[in-house]
Amino acid sequence: MTDPIKHWLNNQINRIPLLNTLYSSIKDFTEAFVGDAKKFNVPVLVKVNEIGVSKIGFLTQSDLSKIKLTDEVVVYFPYSYSFAGQVVVVKSSLVTKLDMSATDAMKLVVSGGVSGLE
Repeated sequence: MTDPIKHWLNNQINRIPLLNTLYSSIKDFTEAFVGDAKKFNVPVLVKVNEIGVSKIGFLTQSDLSKIKLTDEVVVYFPYSYSFAGQVVVVKSSLVTKLDMSATDAMKLVVSGGVSGLE
């Protein structure tokens, strides 16, 4: 019963350019966390500097050849206690896949390091 309403609403939103862009971005971001095709499923550790600082993030794009960045990847770094985050293009040599589930990695980051290693 709600499918026709969703379809109609999506069509209405798609007709307004700025609202369409905002809506589709929020929809994609929400589906990345809770949708059927979760996109934050590859937890990684990214070396930030030479003194040993690293950040936990999620690999979101591993092939940037279309924009002529062949040795770089896109990593999303969520902020602790927030649904906000930062998208960063990083040299692939600085990225190491973590041996942990995406769920546990997200718990670790969002909780500020308090949970996720149970």
